[in-house]
Amino acid sequence: MNSMKKMAGLGAALMFCLGGTAAADEYHYTNILIGDRASGMGGAHTAVSDEPSGLYYNPAGIAYARTSNLSASVNAYNATHTTYKNALGGSHDWTRSSSSLLPNFFGIVQPLGNGVIGFSYAVPDTIIEDQDQVFGNFPSALPGIDVTSYTINFNQNDSTYKFGPSYAQDINEQWSWGITLYYHYRDLQRIQNEYVILSDGRRQWTNSYLQSSEHGFQPILGLMWSPTQRLAVGLTLSQTLISSSTTTAQLAQESITGTSTPPTQYRTGDKREFPMQLRLGVAYFQSDRLLLAADIIHNQAYDYDYAGGKVKREAVTDIALGVEYYLTGTWALRGGFYTSYANTPDIGSTAVNYEEHVDFIGFTGSISRYTRNSSLTFGLGYGIGSGQAQLFANTTNRQDVDSTALTAFLSTSYSY
Repeated sequence: MNSMKKMAGLGAALMFCLGGTAAADEYHYTNILIGDRASGMGGAHTAVSDEPSGLYYNPAGIAYARTSNLSASVNAYNATHTTYKNALGGSHDWTRSSSSLLPNFFGIVQPLGNGVIGFSYAVPDTIIEDQDQVFGNFPSALPGIDVTSYTINFNQNDSTYKFGPSYAQDINEQWSWGITLYYHYRDLQRIQNEYVILSDGRRQWTNSYLQSSEHGFQPILGLMWSPTQRLAVGLTLSQTLISSSTTTAQLAQESITGTSTPPTQYRTGDKREFPMQLRLGVAYFQSDRLLLAADIIHNQAYDYDYAGGKVKREAVTDIALGVEYYLTGTWALRGGFYTSYANTPDIGSTAVNYEEHVDFIGFTGSISRYTRNSSLTFGLGYGIGSGQAQLFANTTNRQDVDSTALTAFLSTSYSY
């Protein structure tokens, strides 16, 4: 259960206002693709991973990186656009948009003795929203009463950061192993202000605030098997483990009956939980110019108690497909396809206070130019999602959802 929806249920007057919204995308396991080469190939990188982005996908792959390599990738623009159809009065759509400009990956690898060490920084998920909207002239949940004016001010900043060291080593000519130990940090702040004027002159004001931070670790264990020069198989096992978390939510309102509710604060140290993730990848080097890659990413089902409610997550199996083709020794093209299915349960006709369920598919492409010691890459990614949501607390009403996500990135790398 979404904690803000739970708090929104404190006031009956909220029956015609939004009962809470989702945090940054914790309902999917693939949000922003990491690394230049991997991003261009849709994230199909578990069996490749022989450059710095392998620190994130499969650290065993960097055992084959026998030169020092510095790589930095920048998501020049990341934007999402989500529409909840007929959310207000059954006739008005509600649209949320997020955009951000951020460096989302930095990695460096360096041979050391019989192995390779590395360090990387990744931002796999971020949402920055700042919206001011006014709607009017639609029915409320009160018989014969319309909403003359509904004003919403919404601001949200929610980002997840991971950084830490890696190490990889050959076992023999065909096998290698590796480990990455990420420090996990998430920071969330959300403010939502709503003001409603009804056709009979009554008014309602609601203000809600949510702040949350969490700290933890994510170990990633990887294996790489190369039975021939043209075939590679990669396997990783990982799980994020939260060591501490603090969440504070606050609700204040003046209802349509004229009753004022002073700020009601809810605080919890409950920790989110994450599933065990298994990634299996296959890469086939058809020639010196053509590479084909595919990943299967499975996240187990699990549930846990949080903020007085039960959080339930479904098992999710996603795929990623990628291709890389060198036009010449200095120019390379990449393309990819991936899925990002929701880990939340389907919203049935009798469901109440369910989290949104939106499934995504995505397409990616990039072009790279190589010189003797450096490269420059430009790429694009576009995702399309559809599903359902429940924006209103304590009701079985459902809204159809359409969502899009666009990412444009510029990356540079340097070998020395």
